[in-house]
Amino acid sequence: MIITNKADIVTRQILFNPVLQQSVGCIIPQAIGVMVGGVRTARAGTPLMVSLDDRTTNAALATGDVALNAVLVHDVDVTHGSGNGTACIFGFINLARVDEAVLPLIATAQGNEDASPLIKFLTAE
Repeated sequence: MIITNKADIVTRQILFNPVLQQSVGCIIPQAIGVMVGGVRTARAGTPLMVSLDDRTTNAALATGDVALNAVLVHDVDVTHGSGNGTACIFGFINLARVDEAVLPLIATAQGNEDASPLIKFLTAE
């Protein structure tokens, strides 16, 4: 039997320290994704608001009006609808590893006075 992998899987590790973090599963709606090479993808580092009481509800994009309480840990393919994601609710995010298009979203979400203090954004090469 021969096992082959038809698709290269490239993951971007945005956590500054993967040991010092706590994450939960979440549902990422298609609306959060952006088109990248013909695939709608929610990008790692996207600021989120997830319900910790009912994680079967869709996550929302954290903005100046919607408080940040989580950050998407990995890219999620939402081309064909909602997808399962991992949301960091405590930890350190390395901004040097976050896609440049996501950085303004983080800056806006941090401006919300109710943004979680449990997520720290750092820059380290």
